[in-house]
Amino acid sequence: MTAGLLQRRRCAPEEPTLGFTLIELVTAMAILAVLSALSFPTWTNFQSKQRLSGGTRDVVSLLRHAQASAVANATTVKVDIAPDGTSVTEYLLNTSSVYVQTGKVALASGITVSAYSFTARTGGASASAFFYSRGTATGGTLTLRRTEGSTRTVTIEGVTGRVSYT
Repeated sequence: MTAGLLQRRRCAPEEPTLGFTLIELVTAMAILAVLSALSFPTWTNFQSKQRLSGGTRDVVSLLRHAQASAVANATTVKVDIAPDGTSVTEYLLNTSSVYVQTGKVALASGITVSAYSFTARTGGASASAFFYSRGTATGGTLTLRRTEGSTRTVTIEGVTGRVSYT
């Protein structure tokens, strides 16, 4: 009988260990924490640049819509920048000679219109951009800036009404 017990002990295979040890888990979490800490500044900078790009595309889209509306409705469309630079609004001159709001772009947090300058038909400076029924516009530029300092410039060509950005 003693021989049978000894034989059983020798033949019993050891159970394989499943899962991870505590040291392995802590090491993996430490590596993940270091990688996260290294990538965070890059990620926030990327997000900020994307907000500036998105805001620029939204403003350009609004300006192009203003030009198309002016031609389609055979009227004048005015585009104003909010005094605090956080939004751009489009107004259509209706048949009663009253400007009616037809579109607005609210810029993302940290993005503002920091400077703008438009040339009026009379040759003087204007605080608003105008698009006319023949496709022309008041030429000028507006600059969008993010709080970190980088900028994008939107240009309106007066003769053609072409809207572009850099």
